[in-house]
Amino acid sequence: MPLETQKTELLEFAKREQLEITGIFRESKIEKGKAQRILAWHPDKLARNSVDGEKIIFPVDNEKI
Repeated sequence: MPLETQKTELLEFAKREQLEITGIFRESKIEKGKAQRILAWHPDKLARNSVDGEKIIFPVDNEKI
């Protein structure tokens, strides 16, 4: 699914669920303390490689995000 379509779908989902979107990031690093929640089309879309994936998966697994 194209990125713009994913973005549109996620924004519509957020609106329906009354979620406040404070930023939209593409291919950006999410560092500890910068995000409380992540809304993604699918978890495999959060990173392009295993090293970057671990930077996101670890905080999610430990309820930091």
